[in-house]
Amino acid sequence: ETPYNAKVVAGDTVGLRSTLVGAENSGVAGVEYEFHVQARDKYGSALERGGDRFTAFFDQVGLDMVVTNATDTLDGKYGFSILPVQVGMWTLSVYFVNKTTGELVHVSGSPVVGSTTPGPPIGRMSALVTTGFENRSAETKLITAGLYSTIEIVLADVQANHVEIGPLNVPPISSSMTYRCNDCNDMDLLM
Repeated sequence: ETPYNAKVVAGDTVGLRSTLVGAENSGVAGVEYEFHVQARDKYGSALERGGDRFTAFFDQVGLDMVVTNATDTLDGKYGFSILPVQVGMWTLSVYFVNKTTGELVHVSGSPVVGSTTPGPPIGRMSALVTTGFENRSAETKLITAGLYSTIEIVLADVQANHVEIGPLNVPPISSSMTYRCNDCNDMDLLM
C-alpha cells in the first residue's frame, strides 16, 4: 500500500499509434454508417481527453461519398459518419492533424480499401426498356407476329445506381399486360 493516490494518464496523441475502429471495407449506397478513431500516445495508451483534430476523406476521384468531419467526444474518441452515394471502389484515408505543423499522419488501420454496392431496388427508380416494339403511343406498343420482342426491367436503387444481375433479395414484381389481337397478324401490347 502507498499513501499516494496516483493515476497515470496518456501523453500527447501520436497519429501512427491512434487506431481506426469500426471502419468497414464495404458499404451499401444510400446507407450511412459510423466509425471512430481512438487517440493514443507514443506507448499505445488510449487518451481519455479530447482536443485533437482528425480528418477523413475518400481518395477516389469522381465517386460521390459524404464524410462528416470528426466529432470530438472529449474522451479520446473521434466519431465519423459516412454516406456512400455511388457504386464503386474507394479508398478511405483517416488522418491525425498535427497541431503544430498541420501535417496529416495516417492513423493505424488507414487507409481502408473498399467498395460500395447498390442498395435494394426501388420501383420508382427502375425503368422498363422495350426492344422490337413499334410505338403507337406512350401506353401502347405494337408486337409484330414472328418477330422477337424484349421487355427488360432495369432495376435501380434509391440513388439511381443500377442493380446488377446476381443474388438479390428482391420482392416479387407484378405487372399486368393486356394483349389484343385485331386481325391476328399483329398484336397490341398495352403497358
